Amino acid sequence: MKERGSILRESKWEYIPFFLITFIIPLTVLRIPLVLHEEISRFIKPLKHYEDFFHLIKVFILYGATLLLFLMYLIKWEGPLPSIFFVFVPYIVLVVLSVCFSDNKVTAVFGVFDHYEGGLTQICYVLILIFAYCFSRDEKRIFILVKIILWASVAVALVGMLQFSGADFINHTVPGNLLNFGTAGSYEDTPGISSTIGNSNYTGTYAALLIPLSIAAILLEKNFRQRIIAMMLLFGASVFLLFGSLSRAGYISFFMMCPLIVIFLRKNIQKQCKWAIAGVAYAILIFTMMNIASSGVLLQEIKSINPFANKMGTDDKLIFYQIGLNKDSVAIETNKWALSIQYRENGFNFEDVAGNPIPADFDENNQSFHLTEKPYDHVQARIQQKEGIQWMFLQMEKKEIELVYTGQEMMIVGFNRLLTEISPVETFPLIKNESFASGRGYIWSRAVPLLKKTIAWGYGPDTFLFVFPQNDITGKLNYGSIWAVISKPHNWYLQVALGSGVLSLFCLLLFFAWFGFTTVKATWSANVNDEKAVLSSCILLSVVSFLITGMFNDSVVSVSPILWMLSGFSIRLLKMMRDSKPMAESVAIPELNQAR
Repeated sequence: MKERGSILRESKWEYIPFFLITFIIPLTVLRIPLVLHEEISRFIKPLKHYEDFFHLIKVFILYGATLLLFLMYLIKWEGPLPSIFFVFVPYIVLVVLSVCFSDNKVTAVFGVFDHYEGGLTQICYVLILIFAYCFSRDEKRIFILVKIILWASVAVALVGMLQFSGADFINHTVPGNLLNFGTAGSYEDTPGISSTIGNSNYTGTYAALLIPLSIAAILLEKNFRQRIIAMMLLFGASVFLLFGSLSRAGYISFFMMCPLIVIFLRKNIQKQCKWAIAGVAYAILIFTMMNIASSGVLLQEIKSINPFANKMGTDDKLIFYQIGLNKDSVAIETNKWALSIQYRENGFNFEDVAGNPIPADFDENNQSFHLTEKPYDHVQARIQQKEGIQWMFLQMEKKEIELVYTGQEMMIVGFNRLLTEISPVETFPLIKNESFASGRGYIWSRAVPLLKKTIAWGYGPDTFLFVFPQNDITGKLNYGSIWAVISKPHNWYLQVALGSGVLSLFCLLLFFAWFGFTTVKATWSANVNDEKAVLSSCILLSVVSFLITGMFNDSVVSVSPILWMLSGFSIRLLKMMRDSKPMAESVAIPELNQAR
């Protein structure tokens, strides 16, 4: 007998919120001028206004879609829920506690600008999972929604093709960043396709999540013409976005997923080997054509996929070891030289480590010094005196420091344009090479020590901007600039643990571990013609793809709602598979017993 909630008359209106999540959110771009909240403007002094193009409109749509689903749930759903959903009760409690105890409550609720992954967004994700389970009554409806996700990727890819060809009408309308947010890399990566997703790294996550779904579309379409369309457009768009993103996280996820795809879909691949061979050949063709069009950039990116490789080139780059402020002087030690700058009655003086003066030419017109003796010949300094304050702008091989002598002590201008002292920063040697994964090693080494205070609850969702040591002068000089603002940890696991606590991360990992184990157990020996098993396996592969890219990327509203919705769909498919088996077999998945 069917559940009461499932026998209610099916309405096509139920597709609307899922259409918003699967199609509208990834595609929507809208310029929204913002006056930043006092929490942000007080913390980052130069920034009062901001223009959002990619994220705020998407999170508004997310809120609207979740509200629609909630109203539908109240009106139509009367069935029980799986007991595994109880794992989200402590998770939501911890999110709420983290918001309540946060020093930045507004940001903790709504998220930092240009991201919006606050507590409200996190709760929306969980609700989307639950509602996706409730309103996906059969595999036909789920497959329709999966295809809507894939057709959205075709539209995203069309915009990406324009960007790849140089006709980027979206990013040409987006002005340069007011500040450098969220990056620590000291070298410039080749920009990849961001399309309507907003960032090429997130495009890589999006594409890696879509590829298993596009494979499901090829395998499950009955009509030959529909299979050709699924291969050429749906699979092709996903592969194009993956390669075009130039996201190493996306590449790593894809290469790790390839053997898993073969393992989980072995029966289907064996049965439809011609389609499998055609898919591999088509992916190679897309890569080859894109690599030729980009003058070998894609192949070069593949070769540099080792995240442990040191991209900084320490043999010729200037690396800062230590910067120390004294009462009237600053000592700078690098891998090439050691320099002391002192303020005396006659102005700023330059000395080497032994206290010997370093000769310098002085330009009266520009009020600037240029040190002439090797190895200091790349050091330049511009000086200014205003209202009794002595100011120096120091340039060293594209690295910049602003020093100020107040008349009493030497200070440095920090990331927020305020005078600051240099204080020790606690680090954790998680990765020996801090340039690991485009400078993520640097961010993680400063973020991990922060976990000591987030065992029970966190600093507040999406408040990483406030808790990261932004005045880590030496570290930022090596992996970016003093004025770079690190607004996210570039790691989904750290994002959760710091935002809502280590225990909340444990709740999510427990859910995904259950999800993976249960799906494998239910689908491993399934019949090759079981469409529910094929769809469940491909959704699991998509979830695993997201979890792999999550090692290097954060959750983002352009992509994450799809992950949570797919998880809800898959749990419904598992229940369908259990219900279709004899009682003796169905008890093999007891975790799906309903909570009454």
